[in-house]
Amino acid sequence: MMKTGTAILLAVLVIGCTTSVKVMRYTTQTYAPTASSAVEICRTKLEGRPYTEIGEISFQIERRNEETAVAMLREKAAELGADALILMGERSTAALVMPIGDMALAVPSREIYGVAIKYK
Repeated sequence: MMKTGTAILLAVLVIGCTTSVKVMRYTTQTYAPTASSAVEICRTKLEGRPYTEIGEISFQIERRNEETAVAMLREKAAELGADALILMGERSTAALVMPIGDMALAVPSREIYGVAIKYK
């Protein structure tokens, strides 16, 4: 029983330690940072308002910290000088498999991602 508890704790710690926000820039153009409170959060692509896509921002999440993840994406978008962040959704990135005796525990890894944009 002690090995099972240790393995689960290790899995939680490993997943909990991967909390960096990743950025994949689409352009070499740089912009002055904006206030994070000014960054709009959009759930769909914007129609009728021209913009430039700065890049994709992603953050590893767990169900219980989804609001925190969106706040971290917004903060990174502000650092990039974005006016808005279009949330694209969630995607599976991997699974951590921990052997526990004759069984194995698979802990899925997911991330939330969006596209930071600058209005023209």
